[in-house]
Amino acid sequence: MTINELLSCVSFYWNCGNVANLRKVILRFYTPAEISSAKKLLVSKFAECPSDCALKTERRNSSSRSIHDAEVEDICGLFQHLDNNNELSRVVFAAVDHSRMPKYGPEELNIGYISDKQAELNVKVDKLSGRVNEVMGSLSCSSSSRTRSVQPYAFSHSLLPLRLSARNVYLPPAPEL
Repeated sequence: MTINELLSCVSFYWNCGNVANLRKVILRFYTPAEISSAKKLLVSKFAECPSDCALKTERRNSSSRSIHDAEVEDICGLFQHLDNNNELSRVVFAAVDHSRMPKYGPEELNIGYISDKQAELNVKVDKLSGRVNEVMGSLSCSSSSRTRSVQPYAFSHSLLPLRLSARNVYLPPAPEL
């Protein structure tokens, strides 16, 4: 078992989405030091890969891209090489510090996935606002000796602050069954 959060993330998502999105997640979430460390660990773990393999070389900054961008590409290339040779099954990558794991996966960068999740969220918000309107419609507020009804709020997809204190809210008794 090899402990490394970045390699654990790559291993988990390796066959779940496309490599370009996986690279984006890694580049956005992990620091250059974490990327460099993960590549060195991967290279040392699979030292039997051909020594002339270009993916194993140490990278330097170039005018076209940063070191960590090239190293992420190398990590994905090494995973591809190991996967093609059925060598990934020999090792398990694990994460210990779960705060260093991305809170989203590469499939969540897909705009279709995001729009599906937004549609689900809209349905939930509509149901919630309907329930809030029901509750608000059944509430009555009393002010001294007068009692007045609270008008239900018309909710859009933004939540309005509701300011009621415990002193002036009257909850009608529950209906007898």
